[in-house]
Amino acid sequence: MKPKTNILTVAIATMVLGLAFPAAVLAQYDAMDGPIVKDAQAAISKGDVAIVLKWVPKANEDEVRKAFTKTMAVRNKGPDARDLADNYFFETVVRLYCQATNQLYTGLRPAGQGMPPEMTDADKALAAGRVDDLAKKISSAVETALRQRFTTAVEAQKQKDNSIEAGRLYASAYVQLVDFIGSIYQVIAGLPPPMPSPRVQPTAPVIAQPVTPPPGTVLPAPQSNTPTIQQRWNNGTYQYYYVYGPIY
Repeated sequence: MKPKTNILTVAIATMVLGLAFPAAVLAQYDAMDGPIVKDAQAAISKGDVAIVLKWVPKANEDEVRKAFTKTMAVRNKGPDARDLADNYFFETVVRLYCQATNQLYTGLRPAGQGMPPEMTDADKALAAGRVDDLAKKISSAVETALRQRFTTAVEAQKQKDNSIEAGRLYASAYVQLVDFIGSIYQVIAGLPPPMPSPRVQPTAPVIAQPVTPPPGTVLPAPQSNTPTIQQRWNNGTYQYYYVYGPIY
């Protein structure tokens, strides 16, 4: 029997790759070549809306079915009508998915902008039916990131009593190390990664968690007394927006 370490390592794939690469995964589900639109295209091609219903909650199933019926009724009226009807259906499914997962939806993005490594790696592993290569890749990424933070903390620890500033550098390195380890344990346990300590600037963007936007960022007016600000990576830039429900 193979050890369970690899399986546990795969559980932290999203968090670790998010530390190593630009965090773009949330922005890929609204792409024309993303998995949701591909399933929506297959549903239209085969005349079977069930193919795409996996992407929306049961509560939104009727809305998707109605959109599908409308699309199928008008798409044979010419090329322009077909394109409009298909895009209407794609947008409906993607919008409802984003709504259910508290992600910002700003419209469908064109194909060809590239999938993030976490998505392509997952697709390759699923297509092959084996996770070993992906587990090794992620294990290596985790070890490299952990060793970097540990080395920084060890070196700072040697100088921490030399001055107040040296002590602060050690405190910062220590908190970054502890936060990183804590994030790994949290994700392995099936919990959302904790927010970095307020004393430490994160070493990589954190997605789908409350954030403080930079000065001058224009945000829509809040519609509740307790909104949470989130950020997402979208086509090379960060977008900031309010969320009024729980973060998943």
